Amino acid sequence: MNFYPTEILRQQEQNGDIKSDNITVLMYHQISENKAICRKYWTCLHVDIFHKHLKLLEQLGYTPITFKDYQLVLSGELALPRRPVIITFDDGYEHVYNLAYPLLQKYGMAAVVFSIGNRQLETNEWDQSEGIPTFRLLKDNQLRELQANGFEIGAHSMDHSDLTTIPDSALRQEIHGAKYYLEDVLQSPVISISYPYGLVNSPIKALVRSAGFQFGCAVSTPHPSHLSDHYEIGRSTILNSTGPLALGIRLLRAYTYYEWARHRLSRVRGYRWRRKRKALRESARIKQDEITTREAVT
Repeated sequence: MNFYPTEILRQQEQNGDIKSDNITVLMYHQISENKAICRKYWTCLHVDIFHKHLKLLEQLGYTPITFKDYQLVLSGELALPRRPVIITFDDGYEHVYNLAYPLLQKYGMAAVVFSIGNRQLETNEWDQSEGIPTFRLLKDNQLRELQANGFEIGAHSMDHSDLTTIPDSALRQEIHGAKYYLEDVLQSPVISISYPYGLVNSPIKALVRSAGFQFGCAVSTPHPSHLSDHYEIGRSTILNSTGPLALGIRLLRAYTYYEWARHRLSRVRGYRWRRKRKALRESARIKQDEITTREAVT
């Protein structure tokens, strides 16, 4: 069954009560049939629970769209559905193709899949230091099939590096390289990127914009709505324990404000902690200087 969300969106009437910045963006990672792995790792959601998620979205009248659809909404070419939602998958695991893709097709839904630009990378090597099992990543032909059936393929850097800690030259390669190699595979523009670990700063956002991306996905953001900043899009994290009820709560507008408030509070606490640490270090330095001075006098 082929599904093109833009065709359905064109058929839907514009609803003036819907604001584009109220769209909820969901962040998934791995979909698995292995219950033991799903119990142990927060990024692994069991396929049966994922199936229940899709049933709930259908029952509540949600229409999953992609960032390419949203771009058409912004340009006035499409109207938003009554209840839009954006489903995203980070890391580009092959299980998304094997398990999530057939279920999404069953419900006539599409998603955004963020894939690594380094096409020689076949597994999640970046997780090995954490003791996370090895999982295969999506192949080129699988990416092309997903795209042909209405899914959007976005970038997830070249090698899943923490973009906030690498030199400028490496940062440029992680961003520009990922776009170049994925567009070569897909033979179409890649307009969205997901920042590894959800980490981003102003220089990274500027580079992403200059590379030609239209959207950049983080996780927690300093904004009360997910799409307030198109280069620091907030997303609701789907955990291994996120059942249908928890998903329903995440879809509420109030939950987005809760996430924002929690993010703001954590930043305030972090600031206070750093300020206290700085004061303690300064106090220790002064004491050490006093000791050094007394020793020099004696």
